[in-house]
Amino acid sequence: LRRAIGEGTVTSSDCYGIANGNVRDAPPAEFEMLLRDIARLSEGGKTALNILHLYFRTINEVQLHRVPNLIKLGCQLLCSLSFSESEIRRSTSIRELIRICFSEKGEETAFRAMCGQIRAALAVSDFSEDFAAVLQAVFKANPLIALDEFLLSELMDDDICVLDAELGLGAQIQALKASLLLGWAQLDPHRRFQRLGQAVSFFTPREVEDGNAISPLFMELLSHAPDRCAFLGDIESRVRPWRWRGSMVEALVQRRSAINQLEIPLDQGVSQWVQKALREMDQWIEIERGREQIAEQSFE
Repeated sequence: LRRAIGEGTVTSSDCYGIANGNVRDAPPAEFEMLLRDIARLSEGGKTALNILHLYFRTINEVQLHRVPNLIKLGCQLLCSLSFSESEIRRSTSIRELIRICFSEKGEETAFRAMCGQIRAALAVSDFSEDFAAVLQAVFKANPLIALDEFLLSELMDDDICVLDAELGLGAQIQALKASLLLGWAQLDPHRRFQRLGQAVSFFTPREVEDGNAISPLFMELLSHAPDRCAFLGDIESRVRPWRWRGSMVEALVQRRSAINQLEIPLDQGVSQWVQKALREMDQWIEIERGREQIAEQSFE
């Protein structure tokens, strides 16, 4: 097969046939050279990754530690991907390879390079469930570096969809332990707590409760923030529902009640923020109540 590749008589798609259990017995050194040859073909990177993924699935954890060169190759191939929508669509192999190849120490540079590729793809693509799945794998593999590479990047300033607390980057960050987030943020408190505030929802995810209860994670982070008002941020983006079921009025009333019952040591700035938020929510409730009444009369 390597000879045929060298002669230019096969394409990367022709090589998919070896992505099966037979690769389990391939000598690691020769197998690595074959994968490198395949990767050099047009669109060969993803083909090589799929074959490598099948190989890793056929061996156990003990055997995995005996093939460091193949793991290193996996890191290199992942860094070469553009992470375009077509490359990551329904691609469980990419997600599992991120977990396998970057769970070992010593690949920090490659991991950061891969994160850069993903950021570049996010900058020119619509956010999707496929991107969310890739981000989930990235944050599981190395959460601290992932926080550096995504939360401190300019991507935070350009695309609010990437921060979505239910699908996007925010969802991956909220899945991390509070102790890990606090340890990361305290390395540069004034900058990092503000960034965390942008990514962590004030309210619980809808799948946990109804989405209108105050998030315990948010409150714990808020209690440690050096500038609580900066952590709270803009009132409308923080407390107004952007997705809801049923009545917007009901959702706003529930959220107002939750904010009104906050039990935290409030400094003057936070107290003013809360009072202003309650006043604004009262105005939104009246406006939305009028809209719902008009809609109901129109329906009748």
